[in-house]
Amino acid sequence: MVSRTVKSNTFTSPENDGAHPLRSIKFNPTVGRIQIAEHMDIKFNCSISVPKSLINQDSAVISLWKNGKELLDADRIASQYYQFDDNEDIAMISTFSINNVQRSDNGSYRCKLKVNSDEIVSGPILVLLEGLPYFIKQPQGLNVTRNTPFNLTCEAVGPPEPVEIRWHWNSSLISKKEVSPSVLIMPGIPSPPVRVSVQNRTAHMVVVSWVPGSDGYSPLSRCSVQVKEVVDADNASVMIFNTSTPPHQYHIPNLRPLKNYSICVSCMNEVGWSGFSPWIMASTTEGAPSAPPGNVTLSINESSSSVIITWIKPPATMMNGELQGYSISYTWQNSASLFNALSEERGLPLICLSFKNFFPLAQHNHSSHVDKDTNAIHIPIVATNATCIVRVAAVTNGGVGPFSDPVGIFIPGNGVTSTVSSSTTESGITDSLIIVLGFIFGVVIIGLIMYAFSSDESELAVNYKAKKSYCRRAVELTRKF
Repeated sequence: MVSRTVKSNTFTSPENDGAHPLRSIKFNPTVGRIQIAEHMDIKFNCSISVPKSLINQDSAVISLWKNGKELLDADRIASQYYQFDDNEDIAMISTFSINNVQRSDNGSYRCKLKVNSDEIVSGPILVLLEGLPYFIKQPQGLNVTRNTPFNLTCEAVGPPEPVEIRWHWNSSLISKKEVSPSVLIMPGIPSPPVRVSVQNRTAHMVVVSWVPGSDGYSPLSRCSVQVKEVVDADNASVMIFNTSTPPHQYHIPNLRPLKNYSICVSCMNEVGWSGFSPWIMASTTEGAPSAPPGNVTLSINESSSSVIITWIKPPATMMNGELQGYSISYTWQNSASLFNALSEERGLPLICLSFKNFFPLAQHNHSSHVDKDTNAIHIPIVATNATCIVRVAAVTNGGVGPFSDPVGIFIPGNGVTSTVSSSTTESGITDSLIIVLGFIFGVVIIGLIMYAFSSDESELAVNYKAKKSYCRRAVELTRKF
């Protein structure tokens, strides 16, 4: 194809008619629009009458132009030219046909006739193919450096117009539709996550979520959550938690109660890690104290027949919240049950003798709660010849902390009178009965020791015909007992 400059004269006034004889010469009207399916044949013609005095009949020819360019030696375009002599004028007709129309044949066609130095131009003949749009520029393969962004370009034409382009990566839509031409920016590494927010929080855990940024057209596989406690020192250590994604959230564990933390998130694809999101602030809630009250002390107040319990509050750094009060747990145990409990705790051979008719194993559990300004409490004595075992715990809005180690005090049978009249009846024990039972315990234990010395392998057995019962855990005794 050869490009030519289109030159046309404009005649604007009747006074110039004599000076411009071509003003009244025009191409005859012809088809203005041809709409046809692809691979069909089309035909159109251009005709004009020109005075003989203005043209050279031997060299005059009607040419065909498309989109501003003359069509010369086109493979699929055939033309036929006719002249008819009509006295003073010459009628000129050119017929053009295009075989097997293709999408590239879409466009605006015009006929032109050159007369001396001027050109007479016909009206446009639009050829429009029905069907789907097609690409005239497709993405090309590129060699790019790792982590370096690059662009891809794509262009398509109709009909119909306008043509919209959508980009897909591995069959997944990765961009909104754009009017052709379209340029896709490939950043490579993912963009930082956005909208990092706190979804839930407790004393020792914070749940954060985020919205992933652009994945760089490579799926995100992991995210890193960085957490550091907000303290005055500049060298605060950073905790790093890695997690797979999706989901785009993480439960941050092992945090300290009632503390402020700074949190940011970064994600990675197969190319590399994104930058970090902006830091956000998060705080944990109150928790239960992590240490028990200290210096738990027990004493007997004979005048009020009560046990006095005193303590000191846990260290402030271990409180994990605002102190609300204390929980006191105390247990009353008689001598037999206390002996068995201590034996099992220390790993000694355990002999449990339960005389159901004469000696019920009484164990009474109680609890009390006092306010935060109290560090002492009086509890009434409910049994004699028994041991009171006490534990104390601090309480915050976050819960009850650990209880202190048990502390016990023995309440003898003489010298102290119980303020609860039913306490003796509840235990079913009198002082004389205690003496008798103590004697029975002594005889049984001495017999067991003698039997252990006389036979190391024989089985130990104790029989009673009275309405009594026994249980034993130790089968073999040694001299270390």
